[in-house]
Amino acid sequence: MSLAKKTLVVSGINIVETGVLSVFQDCLSALVPYAEAQQIRVVVLAHSPEILGPIPFETHYFPKSKKSWWFRSYYEYFYFPKWAKSMQPTAWLSLQDLSPHLPGVQTAVYCHNPCMYLKTKLQDWWYGPKIVAFAWFYHLAYRLNIRRNKLVVVQQQWMRDDFRKRFQLPQCVTLRPLTQVAVQPQKVVLPPNMIHLFYPVSARMFKNVEYLIAAVKCLTANEQQQIQVHLTLTGNENAYARKLFRLAKNLPPFQWHGRMSREQTAGFYAEMDALVYCSRLETWGLPITEAIEFDKPLLLADLPYAHETASDYPKIAWHNLDNPQELADSIKLLINKKAIVDPQPKAAPTADLAHWTDLFDRLLDASCL
Repeated sequence: MSLAKKTLVVSGINIVETGVLSVFQDCLSALVPYAEAQQIRVVVLAHSPEILGPIPFETHYFPKSKKSWWFRSYYEYFYFPKWAKSMQPTAWLSLQDLSPHLPGVQTAVYCHNPCMYLKTKLQDWWYGPKIVAFAWFYHLAYRLNIRRNKLVVVQQQWMRDDFRKRFQLPQCVTLRPLTQVAVQPQKVVLPPNMIHLFYPVSARMFKNVEYLIAAVKCLTANEQQQIQVHLTLTGNENAYARKLFRLAKNLPPFQWHGRMSREQTAGFYAEMDALVYCSRLETWGLPITEAIEFDKPLLLADLPYAHETASDYPKIAWHNLDNPQELADSIKLLINKKAIVDPQPKAAPTADLAHWTDLFDRLLDASCL
């Protein structure tokens, strides 16, 4: 088969928001010049047109995929294998954890969901029962067909090492997210003479916003009057968000903005005094990478994902998620105009793949089987 006739399918039918949507967009952005230079056909499978906007590729939409896991499973394990037989693509890149069985097709799966690493708390069953169920489900879902892939891609070295051991996957490799805030920041006007903390967050219980609320409660009334905490929640998204709103009801620092565009988010990065990121569970933590571009202090969870994402960036304070007083102490440093500095920054591990193009090359090259 000539290179000009090669077809690459990129599947992201369940991707609609948060960091993995940025990964999807970055993958397609990298594919535009690559497909033109290599003269390959690219077919994109997505949830809906508004998720990706206009792209110069043949695109098919699957809006039912998010309605239930029955639809998702049907597409991945029944519809796509049948469709691939008639289409006969050269390669298939699934950007959403599951691995359809496609005989004769060179496949790769990008595993981004960290649910199986969740250390469940009792309250998680009430505020995030689906996520707790997924934590068990992903132990099985990742195993199904995963060893049939030519490449299994993860974002961080700690996850690659676990996958290689847990699933016997020598073909598991790392590709660090290369997302940049490649948008013009929207102008954001914040009250002057205050410390502005920003936590871009979704209404999922493992995002651990209650830890931030507890830290603010550790501050004196006078200290609270000197800060604002900006969240990308309305406080009414679900039971977890409503719980957060109740907990912070009498705390004036909390500002509830709701979901933001990338331009709005970039505007807050530009104007904030520090990023807070206290999530209990991530494979990357994309806002950490984005905030570093703006050279702002980071108040982070002392967990492996955050250490690897922030790597050798010096303006960091690390916090034990069992002790909100530690975060409160860092906020006090900002109030008192003291520097946030990590005394022992660690060098970033070297990724197995430097760029999306390295992944495309290996996936499309039959000699690398």
